[in-house]
Order: sequence, then structure tokens, then C-alpha cells
Amino acid sequence: MNVRQRLLATLVLCLSITLGATFVLHLGQQTETAGLARSFAQERQEQLAGAVRANSDSLGLFVDDYSGWDDMVAFSTTLDPTWSRLNIVEVMTRFRLEAVWLVDLNGRVRYTATRPGVEDAPPPPPDLKAWIESCSWSKEAGGFYRVGDSLIEVRMRPVQPTADTRRETVPVAWLLAARPLDPELLENFSRQLQAAVELHGADVGRETVPEGHIVVHHALPSYLDGRPIGELHAAFRIAALELGEHYNRGEMLVGLCSGALLLGVVAWSINRNVLRPLSRIGESLERDILAPLADVPAGLPEFARIANLVRQSFEQRETLRHEIEERARLGRDLHDGVIQNLYATGLGLAQAQRLATNDPAGAVLRLEQTRQTLNQTMEALRGFIARAEPEASGPVDFTDACVTLFQTLRAGRACELDLNVDTEVAARLPAGTQASLLLIVREAISNALRHGDARHVEISLRLDEAPDALAGRACLRVHDDGCGFALVAQKGGGGRGLDNIRARARELGGAAEFVSSPGCGLDLIVRWPWAKLA
Repeated sequence: MNVRQRLLATLVLCLSITLGATFVLHLGQQTETAGLARSFAQERQEQLAGAVRANSDSLGLFVDDYSGWDDMVAFSTTLDPTWSRLNIVEVMTRFRLEAVWLVDLNGRVRYTATRPGVEDAPPPPPDLKAWIESCSWSKEAGGFYRVGDSLIEVRMRPVQPTADTRRETVPVAWLLAARPLDPELLENFSRQLQAAVELHGADVGRETVPEGHIVVHHALPSYLDGRPIGELHAAFRIAALELGEHYNRGEMLVGLCSGALLLGVVAWSINRNVLRPLSRIGESLERDILAPLADVPAGLPEFARIANLVRQSFEQRETLRHEIEERARLGRDLHDGVIQNLYATGLGLAQAQRLATNDPAGAVLRLEQTRQTLNQTMEALRGFIARAEPEASGPVDFTDACVTLFQTLRAGRACELDLNVDTEVAARLPAGTQASLLLIVREAISNALRHGDARHVEISLRLDEAPDALAGRACLRVHDDGCGFALVAQKGGGGRGLDNIRARARELGGAAEFVSSPGCGLDLIVRWPWAKLA
């Protein structure tokens, strides 16, 4: 895993931690909001139950007052309409009663009164006899029954004398009062509770609670067995819950956006201040160029220091490369120049030794030539010490230089030289190019005499006239008729001298070609761009 992937994994981990922390905070706030909602729901549940109970108490108050009144005991016998109109019908509006019934102990309705203005009064509850038989004389009984889609609340109490405060005597009748849960009553509940109150059946599923609201339910029991036959649903709008949920969502959104923004800024900063400089430094090292280091900002001192160290390493490597090349060039120059001169000096001394007995004058002449060769060798060494080209100490004629080299290296051997030099090409040779060519010629002549035992050497310098030659190239050719050798040179083999010739040809921007075989001599051809040197 590379650095970029590791940093990406770290950012993903940080994002996961941020999202996890935000979710935990959101969950905690949701739990707190849910607890607050439960508290509100319990309080509003009690308020709804209290409103329903207060409405039922008005029915209970009527049946309690009238059932324990001696006049009602008497009315249950006489059923006086005048008394009924004055004492029952006239007060029904004040108690908001819809119907009043007087029922005997067998459940038969003996008297019915309806509120003035009501045309469709509800019927009495069914199964009155069973209800009467299940009720205690000393207690009020009540509940709800259904008539079509309407739900009717009813309260019942035995009619007994006023003196019977403990309600122990046999009732003369039962007094019932009823009131429907109509839209007017529901609207009254809504105003009282400041909530939306609706009547539902007992088998209706719980509705979806709107945001910022709580919904409480109150069961409406049957008058016979107490089982629910309907429910009141009250939806309360709680500003605190709505505000809490709003802030909860807002805080979660802000947390997520802040986390994403923070991670984005961190990712951008890491990419700009870490990954990009590292990438530029890596590209510079990989491609071995300095250009990418220019994109490393100086405002990042750590990476700027690394980039500076890389630049220094490039400079040191370039210096080292130049030193290695200089040492290689020095080795080639020593091999092709000084060593060849020393070899020629040795041959001259050997010939002078042979001539000392039979031809003293020839021996003296050869010794003088050897002395001159040694002086030339010393001058060449001084040039190497001064870091100068051994052949570039001053302007020389290329043709004369080739003759001098041949005479020095031949050292009295029976070998002839043919020169075919284009004077215009030779005159336009730069000093450095001429020095390199003369070193190539020196090595070729030395090889022809020392290893090839040549009797004839031909040197030519001209513009390249080969049929397949590229335009604007010059050509140096050295040919001898020596013994030749196997063409290992063309496959990269051969001695150091041949390698030096190849290296010098490359320095000129060209290439060296060797054509030879055993017994057929050597043909050396060096071609290089002429326009480059003109």
C-alpha cells in the first residue's frame, strides 16, 4: 500500500469516525426527544381523560341530584307532565342532555323526555333489564352505546327517597340521562384542550403522528361490560418537540457538512502540501530530470530542503559523470598518444641497436629521431597535466600531422603511406575534432604496424560519398593490408584501442565501422555529421 492509499484509508477512517460520532449524537438527541415526548404524552393523556371525565360528571350530577329527590319519587308514580316540563325538560339544555328516561325495575321505559328543539333523540340503550340487574343500588352506573355511527354516553341511578342517604331501600325506578358525542362536543373538547380531537372506532389502527405532535387516546367503555367501543384521539402540537426535532436534524446536517468539509480541506491540504511535492520529487528522481522540482513550493521548507538535496545530488552526479568521462578520455589519450609514442621509441631504440655495428651513422640518426619522439611524448604529458588536448597545442596541418605520426610509429619498418585528404574538409576541421581524428589515425596506424604487420597504409579524409550515405556527413578511412583479424569488434569485442576509436567516434556524433577478416587487412571507416562541425 503506497502513501496515497494509506492517506486515503486514514481519511476514510476519519470520515467514518465523524459519521459515527454524529450518528451517536443524533441518536442521543432522538432518545432525549422521545423521553420528552413521552412526558408530554402522559400529561396530555391526563388532560384528555380529565376533559372526558368532566363531561361525564355533568351527566352524573343530574342523575345523582334527581334520583335522590322525594319529588322524583312522587313523579315516578304520577308522571305529572307539568312537573316534568318544569323540572326536567327545562333544565336539560343547561345540563346539555339529549334524552332522559325513567325505567322500572324490569327494564321497561315508563317516561321519556328530550331536549327542546331536538327532533331525532337517541333511543334508550338496549338490554336495560340486564344492565339494571347488574348494577348496584348504591352506585351510579354508566358507559357508552352505539346508535348507528353515533356514540351515546349514558348515566343511570336508582330513584330513592331523600332520607335514604345510604341508598339501601328498593328503588321505585331507575333514572337515565344520555348525551351524544356529537361534533359540537368534540369541538368543545378541541377548544378546551387546544388540540384536534376526533372520535374513532375501537378497532381503528393508530394513525401516523405528524412531526412536532403527540397523539393520545382515551378508550370509551361499553355501559354493559366495560369493553371499549370507541376511542377519542387528541393530536397536540408541541412547539418544544417540533423545535427539538428541527434542531436535531439541523445539528446532524451541520455535523455531516462540517465533517465532509473538514475532511475535504484536510484531503486538499495533504494533496497540496504532501502528496504533490512527493510526486514531483519522485518524478524528478524517476525521470532523472530537474524540471519537476520547480513545482515544489518554497513555502514548504521540509520538501523544499529535500528538493534542494535532490538538485545537489543531480549536480554532484553530473560532476562525477564529467570526472569519469574525463578520466576515460585521459585514459584513451594516454593509450592512443603517449603509449603509442613510447612503443615507437622502443622500436627506434631496437633499430638503433641493430644499426650500431654495421651503420653507426644510421644508428645515430635513429637515436636522434627517438630523442625527438621522447620530447614529443613529454610535451604530450605536459598537455595532459594541463588538461589540454595533446594534439591541440597549436594549429597543425592534418596532412602533415598524419605523415609525422606515420614516420614516428613506423620506426624504420618497411611500410608505405598513401594520403588522400580533401584539403577543404581538413581546413574546416575544428581543433578538437582534428585532435580526435589524429588520435584515431594514430591508433589505427599503430595497430596496423604492431599487430597487422602491414606493408601499406592508406588514409583518406573526405565528404561521405557512399551510395547510402546521409547528406552532410564526413568520412575518415584508414586501410591497411595487414594480416587482419576476426570481426569480433563489430559485436562489441576487441581490445581497448578499438573501444577507444568507437568512443571517440561517438563523441563526434558519429560511429566507427570495422571491416576485416584474417589475411585481408583492416578497413576502418569513421563517419560523423559534417554540418555539425562546419
